[in-house]
Amino acid sequence: MDAKKVPLEPLMVDTATAARALGLSRSAFYEGLSSGRIGPAGVFFNSKRLFPLGELRAWVNAGCPPRRLWLAEQITQDVKQHAGAR
Repeated sequence: MDAKKVPLEPLMVDTATAARALGLSRSAFYEGLSSGRIGPAGVFFNSKRLFPLGELRAWVNAGCPPRRLWLAEQITQDVKQHAGAR
C-alpha cells in the first residue's frame, strides 16, 4: 500500500508570494522593505530573496511593527532564550 502524499507547506516563499500573503502588491511590498515598514527582511539564497513563513506570521501577529522594532524584539527574544538555556 502506497503512503498518501501529504502536501507540504513551504517553509520559505519568494517576494511575490510574501507580498500576496500579506495582501500587498509587489510594488507596495518592495516599498515597505525599502522604507523599513515591513519587519522581516528575508534571507538571500542563491541570489533569491526568500521570506520564512513563520517569521511573516509572527510579524503579523505582533501587529506589523517596523523593522527596527521587529529586529529589537527578535534580539530580545534570542537573549531571553539563550539565558534560559544555561
